[in-house]
Amino acid sequence: EQASLARNHTEVFEIIGQSVAAAQRRQPAFQTFSDDMTPAEFETFCAEELRRAGWDARVTMQSRDQGVDVIAEKGERRVVLQCKLYARPVGNKSVQEATAARAHERADFGIVVSNNRYTDAAEQLAATNHVLLLHYRDLRNLDDILDRQCAA
Repeated sequence: EQASLARNHTEVFEIIGQSVAAAQRRQPAFQTFSDDMTPAEFETFCAEELRRAGWDARVTMQSRDQGVDVIAEKGERRVVLQCKLYARPVGNKSVQEATAARAHERADFGIVVSNNRYTDAAEQLAATNHVLLLHYRDLRNLDDILDRQCAA
């Protein structure tokens, strides 16, 4: 059995991943946003919002994420998210992290998603680095947002 598993490791891993993703779609951990979420729960919530919008989204391992909290793909598009659950406006550092993450993951866009607004400096830096600054409610409309960005 071990030899068979070793030979079919990739296939078995893929089947398990598909099963977990299907279960997450059927019964997400977070149906709605809550002010009581932890930052890790907010990352999971953001990935679930993208999955509800038809994206293949996964939360990264926090210890080796290279500034990426969520990686999402749909069709030919690949995006990386930096998820910020903040009580204050989100600043430049988050945009810098999303810029580096986009390059590292070879993504089309870096996205900072938050429950709050963004500083003027963050908006200026994002505009020149293929980084979108979104509110978590925007995630369900990400396709439309990206279509508008690509058409501009």
